[in-house]
Amino acid sequence: MKRKIPWLLLSCLMALTLVAGCGGISQAEYDAAVALRDAAQEQLTLLQNQLDTLQNDLDTAEDDLDAVQEAIDNANAEIAFLEALIVELEEAAAEAEQPAVYTNSDYGFSLEYPKEWAEKPEGLGPSVVVRIGEGVYFIPAVRVIIRDEAEGANLEEVFTAHLAEDGGKTIDTFTASDVTISNTAFTQAEVAYSGGYGAYDSLIIGLVMDGKWIIIEVYTLSSYPFSDEGIKTEIMNSVTFD
Repeated sequence: MKRKIPWLLLSCLMALTLVAGCGGISQAEYDAAVALRDAAQEQLTLLQNQLDTLQNDLDTAEDDLDAVQEAIDNANAEIAFLEALIVELEEAAAEAEQPAVYTNSDYGFSLEYPKEWAEKPEGLGPSVVVRIGEGVYFIPAVRVIIRDEAEGANLEEVFTAHLAEDGGKTIDTFTASDVTISNTAFTQAEVAYSGGYGAYDSLIIGLVMDGKWIIIEVYTLSSYPFSDEGIKTEIMNSVTFD
């Protein structure tokens, strides 16, 4: 439209010139031609303003598009960062959940226990070869007890003898059953017993090997309850003999 209107104006002016040159133009015709020219000029100005407005809108839209694209790029970068962080946290969590392993090379077995537990360095008690527990007092704990086979015809008898030697503790309840863990047969028992420090909640498994009772116990005091009751069976189910 910008290109057509100047030619229209030029045509009008040429027509005026020709008519004027011929001496045949009237004042009314001249005024009409001038009015036509002015109207065309106004139309041209209007169209130019509209074009300028559209150009401004286009510039604004392009600026908005650039801003949106930048926001998208920033969002994608943030998503990539968060996804990498999630992977890192998941790997750290998986590593933190990996249990520690105790291995007894003398009798050829191993067991897993919570990574944050630590081995008690001394004062383990009679016939206890290792005690691994939580916190300052190493409780709750898992311990391995080795007793002579002659000390008991069954798990209850030998564990009763052990508790009597270990501070004069006495059994309150003893519920035994036969279990198989990792293809090894054990006697298992849920035990409640008492001693100078109060009541104990205990799960034990035992078997006889090379003239010895091997007893594995996961236990705690009632004043130090398990944060997760499932920890007892998790530890026991991890026991593996070669």
